[in-house]
Amino acid sequence: MDNLDFDFAKFKKKAEESVPQCGDSLASTEISLLEREDLRDRKQIREQRKKYADKVFNLIKWWLIFIGVVLVIQGTISFWWTREFFSDAVLLAIIGGTTANVLGLFALVLKFLFNPINK
Repeated sequence: MDNLDFDFAKFKKKAEESVPQCGDSLASTEISLLEREDLRDRKQIREQRKKYADKVFNLIKWWLIFIGVVLVIQGTISFWWTREFFSDAVLLAIIGGTTANVLGLFALVLKFLFNPINK
């Protein structure tokens, strides 16, 4: 069972232990409300994961395409006209610095969006 699965029996047992047993239907209503609230939260988290995972994937995809185009332009101009389109410093800044920022953003999104819920 992975981290995204939810064990309802375990949740219900914890909820029953925390709610005083008074013999009326109030305790079961509270458990039912807690279960519904938890399901609603998990559904929202799942929807956010889908939404933002797609956005981050597209950001990385288009960034890699941009870097590929820059390298092809640099190589083509260097090969045919024997001069540089970008200097070495500019090329290093584009490829190194900004790629590190994009990958850092990717890592942050993965860490906080796909972190398992610990309750």
